Amino acid sequence: MSPGRARRVSLLATLTLLAMTARWGSTFSLIHGLRHRVPVLNS
Repeated sequence: MSPGRARRVSLLATLTLLAMTARWGSTFSLIHGLRHRVPVLNS
């Protein structure tokens, strides 16, 4: 693999990881807020 291609692949992997981390973080805060608004189901 050429150095230019390896760098692009590494950059893409890093950006993908950052995007997935941001997505996970946003769902965490959403669920945290909903947890206080939605009543617990008792069965």
